[in-house]
Amino acid sequence: MKQSLFSGLVKKLASFSPSKMRRPGKPEMLQLCLSLLAALFIWTYISSTIASDYTKQFDNRPVVIDMAGSKAESYGLSLLPGENGRDVNLSVNITIKGSRAAYGALTPADVVAYVDFDSDVSNIVGKQTLPIKLRRTNGAAFNENDVVLTPSSVTLDMDRYESLSLPVEVSYSDLRVDEETRISTGEITCEPSSVQVYGPSSQLNALDHILVNVKDSDPLTQTKTYADCTDFKIVDKDDNIVTNDTLSVDKGRFSVRIPVFYSRKLPVTVNLSNVPDGFDEETVLKRIRLNANGVSYKLPEYGSEDENLTITIETTDAQNKAQLDGLTAWQVETISLSQLSLGSPIPVTIKMDEGFSDSSKLGTIYVSVDDTDLISETRWIKNTDIVMLNDNRRYNYTLESPGGNTPVTLIGTPEDLAKIEAEDLKASVNLINISVSSEGVYTQAFTVTLPDAVSTVWVCPTPTVNIAVTLAP
Repeated sequence: MKQSLFSGLVKKLASFSPSKMRRPGKPEMLQLCLSLLAALFIWTYISSTIASDYTKQFDNRPVVIDMAGSKAESYGLSLLPGENGRDVNLSVNITIKGSRAAYGALTPADVVAYVDFDSDVSNIVGKQTLPIKLRRTNGAAFNENDVVLTPSSVTLDMDRYESLSLPVEVSYSDLRVDEETRISTGEITCEPSSVQVYGPSSQLNALDHILVNVKDSDPLTQTKTYADCTDFKIVDKDDNIVTNDTLSVDKGRFSVRIPVFYSRKLPVTVNLSNVPDGFDEETVLKRIRLNANGVSYKLPEYGSEDENLTITIETTDAQNKAQLDGLTAWQVETISLSQLSLGSPIPVTIKMDEGFSDSSKLGTIYVSVDDTDLISETRWIKNTDIVMLNDNRRYNYTLESPGGNTPVTLIGTPEDLAKIEAEDLKASVNLINISVSSEGVYTQAFTVTLPDAVSTVWVCPTPTVNIAVTLAP
């Protein structure tokens, strides 16, 4: 087209030879000017609209990061927060080459750079390198051969948001208790006892538990329930506090019960039973020793504080605490006087009534008698001198060896034992204590009465005698 226009113009000019030169008329001049203007217009149009070597350059353009409706979203993937995730600040330099007709009118507002979450995405958790592409604002795609983006790709952290059940633990380090109160750590309860945590799977795998912190400005003096605890942390497997806003929990309020032990340190004592009338009980109590862990202790009434065996009693019940507050000693056993022998300690297992516990873990102690200046002697009582009391008339009672003697062991000082003559010993057996179901021989304990002049001598062990029981005729 250009060639035909110019060739016509040249021929037109050639027709004006010098030999024939004449002054052109107005119509001819007008025609010549119009031809020049038309040629110039056509040349300008071709150069500006049809030429293919045109370039557009847009620098530092933001990149849109949106995976909504993409293949990545269908995989359940999400972007992690941070500079390599959804918080990345990404821009590109855009170079577009092509014809003026196609790109001459483009402005930065007409194009959108974006991360392609469809073409090269994989169904994996971790870092993925994805292409950056360009489209028009109306959604139309560019010819990829016409576009150069720098950078052309970006590496992003991809993950899946899932849920994990974590146990709840309680921190009570900020609670204060007095000297006689101790928190029962093994009985602390929390509701709920577990929670669901939502977040990226790679982060969930590192989590260990939820830590609820209980605070109180007042000292803890009794078992208490804190019904509205909202101070909690997520803790990982390395015992570090996790501060990550990508994690969330389904419960944010907890009810924590903090049980307390009331404790009281008391001296240990024992009580004597079956003490005869007129016996000097205090003489024996002074001699009783409580043996624990290789150490011998006196009863609290007869020794200093350092000489007493102590036990720490605990309870979680306020009424039991009131009972403890009213005690001056803790009685572990009642021992019959006739059990106290020389050289044979009596084992006593520490047992607690319901609601009490022994935090000092004494276990078993041994009760013995300080045998300084004490001896034991065996005396004999004629069986014919043993009086039988409260017999049942339906039966006949006879001693199995009526002509024999029965040994009785006495314990006391040599001086006191020397005061007792054979005829001073009195014995009786209470037949009402025999549970008779048929005829036969029954072994029955009998009581030995000592003279009033020896109030510090006792019988050990309790003597017994065999009694034959038959039906009365």
